[in-house]
Amino acid sequence: MQQYFIKGVVQSPLTVRDKDTVKHMFSVMRLVEDDEVVLVFEDGIKRLARVTDRERHVLNLVEDLPDNAELPIHVTIASGFPKGDKLEWVAQKTTELGAAAIWAFPADWSVAKWDGKKLAKKADKLEKIVLGAAEQSKRNWVPEVRLFEKKIDFLDCLSQFDRVIVAYEESAKEGESAALVKAVTELKKEVGFYLFLVQKVACLQQKLLHWKR
Repeated sequence: MQQYFIKGVVQSPLTVRDKDTVKHMFSVMRLVEDDEVVLVFEDGIKRLARVTDRERHVLNLVEDLPDNAELPIHVTIASGFPKGDKLEWVAQKTTELGAAAIWAFPADWSVAKWDGKKLAKKADKLEKIVLGAAEQSKRNWVPEVRLFEKKIDFLDCLSQFDRVIVAYEESAKEGESAALVKAVTELKKEVGFYLFLVQKVACLQQKLLHWKR
């Protein structure tokens, strides 16, 4: 059954007004009267809805659904700006795996250079990818997409997390293979969990040394 995220207050009957959602519902999927879909409002609750007026894009809410596809912990995935469309792939796959947020920042090794205008365009594209992935994977929430224009602003946000885990390539080269498993098994429910994906971390070695202490 198709699932759609709806902005605004929960109401029945509901008139769908978002152009992209309307297009997908009634032009792509060709929904007609009495067809049923799952709607997810901003409260994260899934609701079964039935089409009552195809021409006016009206649906009635039938019942709340108990399904919850979210992880028991809040996971934020972050990466330095990668080349090409790699960030789009990361956004899609991590959304499907349950990430609550996808962040990216200009690391010292980043080849991609995105100014304010490019960042806005990239963020808009990523938000559409994340929305589609969240609908396809039956999520209760759409992950946050946040692109930092300055690395310092990204680093300043690290203090808001209860746990920071860094995928540090030098540790892997030294043969370490159990730290990630140990860190994840120690997590408790409702803990803010931040997973930092990075390919080259020479620019953050001082920060890493501080965290190790």
